[in-house]
Amino acid sequence: MDGIAIFSAFLQGLGIVAFAGRLHELAITRCTSPRWETAATALTFAVAAAVSMTFPLRFAPGIIFDLRHVFLILAGPFGGLPAALLTAAATGGLRFLEGGVGLYPGLAGIAISTTIGLGFAWLNGNRDYTLAKVSLLGLLSSVSITSLFVLPLPIAMELLGRISIPIIIVNFVGVLIAAESLNRFRVQMHREESLARDSSTDPLTGLSNRRAFDVQGPELALNGIQKKGRYALMIIDIDRFKSINDTFGHASGDKVLKQVADAIASHARDDDLVVRYGGEEIALVLPGCDETRTAMIADRIREGIENSTVEVSGINLKVTVSIGYVVVDKPGMGFWSAFEQADSALYRAKNAGRNRVEKALAERANAA
Repeated sequence: MDGIAIFSAFLQGLGIVAFAGRLHELAITRCTSPRWETAATALTFAVAAAVSMTFPLRFAPGIIFDLRHVFLILAGPFGGLPAALLTAAATGGLRFLEGGVGLYPGLAGIAISTTIGLGFAWLNGNRDYTLAKVSLLGLLSSVSITSLFVLPLPIAMELLGRISIPIIIVNFVGVLIAAESLNRFRVQMHREESLARDSSTDPLTGLSNRRAFDVQGPELALNGIQKKGRYALMIIDIDRFKSINDTFGHASGDKVLKQVADAIASHARDDDLVVRYGGEEIALVLPGCDETRTAMIADRIREGIENSTVEVSGINLKVTVSIGYVVVDKPGMGFWSAFEQADSALYRAKNAGRNRVEKALAERANAA
């Protein structure tokens, strides 16, 4: 009868697993940052484990069984330390309120499953959970029943004889089902992120592409104005790039472009946007950058590229760039108007002999 009761509770618990999976999907898809995603995942595991404890099976006064260990052991591998600790705290608090002679074994079991889950996550840092690994985790989810030995030995042995096999099976299957659902969602999310990343990334240079610039550029500019009162927009063009392609071939031209792009990106901050705007042109949006810092960055980029070489067909080729930039500190100037100012400055740099930096003319910037 104990086994039948446990399996009946398990069928009921499948609904909780499905609910937890759906809640996790909704929470993650609506998160706007990794921090919120971590918080949402932790809360999902804690809520699911707590809900599972509201439908316990009672084998003796203070001795209960539920599906908490399915969520406790998965929290670490799928949600990290925050999820593991919050789930342990939630289940531990509820078990404390339940009380009874099984209180200490219950708390010990929670500690065991949490520790195993975190250890498993630590050993599998890449979070690549194959069926074999998930199956092992399913078996480990029942190690917590050893906490029954906190009770007097005769009672512990009697309980183990009654419920150990059904509990092992139920925990194992529960972990498999829940982990498969979480894995499937994770793979889907990674696929969607990869597609989004590919659609906004230039395959040659690894920089963002023009599509990303058109979307993110105005957003970053507005953010710079709102938070720091300014932003800078810079356009860089490789000098005489066509002659490099014509003389050495497009493969060599690609190599030059890639090395120049890497050099430019090395001067960018994490919150800057660096894009291959088109051909041999690279554009940067620098939120919060003032005139002094923008000029310094432009000079460092130009000098760094001038002082380096690119090996092409056995020749150490010298490459230079021309740079035009504008610093915007007036909310009234539109992003694309600023872009035109930077572009005009770039062409002045090229017409003045190349390998130089020019800023937008003050009167033209003010007029815009």
